[in-house]
Amino acid sequence: MTVAAPAPPPDEAVAGRSLWQDALRRLLRNRAATVSAAFLAVLVIACVVVPWRIDHKEQHTAAKFEPPGHSAITGSFHPFGTDELGRDLFARCFYGGRISLLIGLVATLVAVVIGTLYGSIAGYAGGRLDNLMMRFVDVLYGVPYMLIVLLILVVVEKRGLVPIFAALGLFQWLTTARIVRGQVLAYKGREFVQAARTIGASRSRILLRHLLPNVMGPVIVYSTLMVPSVILQEAFLSYLGLGIQEPHTSWGLLASDGARALNPIETYWWILTFPALFLGTTLLALNFLGDGLRDAFDPKGRRA
Repeated sequence: MTVAAPAPPPDEAVAGRSLWQDALRRLLRNRAATVSAAFLAVLVIACVVVPWRIDHKEQHTAAKFEPPGHSAITGSFHPFGTDELGRDLFARCFYGGRISLLIGLVATLVAVVIGTLYGSIAGYAGGRLDNLMMRFVDVLYGVPYMLIVLLILVVVEKRGLVPIFAALGLFQWLTTARIVRGQVLAYKGREFVQAARTIGASRSRILLRHLLPNVMGPVIVYSTLMVPSVILQEAFLSYLGLGIQEPHTSWGLLASDGARALNPIETYWWILTFPALFLGTTLLALNFLGDGLRDAFDPKGRRA
């Protein structure tokens, strides 16, 4: 009779997992983070599908400012009502979400790429080059970030997506560079890096194959916290009239239109309420996800 081998103790099973496997396990245990991730996944799919199925540009001036419900003029059901041009606010909210999320993700990606490369080079080089590069970062930290963004968008006559990507992304990399530099300084003296040097690996190979994969955990966590910050900044710029321009729209621009539609005589509450709800819940979900990732990658929470 064959006796099955006993299962390994829980501590050994945990110790046998890689950092990424253990981080995923702890992330899935965080209910707020998993619900937020599922919400964001559904939102992204809806932002792609809804504007494709429902025309967000179709205008019915006779049906402007109609409350949520069925419209006798257009013969259609508008769950979020219509705006000042009779356009379906439901479709425009999801189209605006597509633009807002795209700006947040692309600007964050630009900042992460620049900051990761900059910080890894400074940390691995060390010495005078490291001091020079980080003093440059300190100087940029002293410059008012939002003032530079406003100046760029004022100078650029045609404000499209690319200038906003550049304005928001090119100055977000400073903190990422500091995080990556600190992680590289902590890892470059470890045994696996010394072993790579011993076998003759080049500096670029050590950076790309050995150091960067080990520092990506904190970078991913910070990126999830950067996305809501960028989305909120774009909403602020659009509210000022310096962000997204028609025929495109975003949650910030929709909120700006809703604020202008408010008046003491007639309150079109749906014009402002629904874009603000989309913006608020998305920022909340991104922050919950970022907090969950931070806890998942925290080495202090990993069982030995």
